[in-house]
Amino acid sequence: MYFKNLKDSDEEIRRVISEKNEAEAARVNLERDNEFLKARLAALESAPQALDTQTSERGIALVQVALIAFAALLVGLIFGKLF
Repeated sequence: MYFKNLKDSDEEIRRVISEKNEAEAARVNLERDNEFLKARLAALESAPQALDTQTSERGIALVQVALIAFAALLVGLIFGKLF
């Protein structure tokens, strides 16, 4: 009887140690994934955003429209003086 309980407790200890090792391996994997994702997030935050590019392109387009309007005004004034 005593040996049977001893055998059961040994199996229980092995099972608990196995579960502990599996949990530790999962924790290590999660920490590695977390560090990878943090590095990826930092890289994405430091990269120029597509919205910033669109905003600057929109600014350039507005400048072009303003210059074309100004040129049209000058052409209109010149032709207005001629005729």
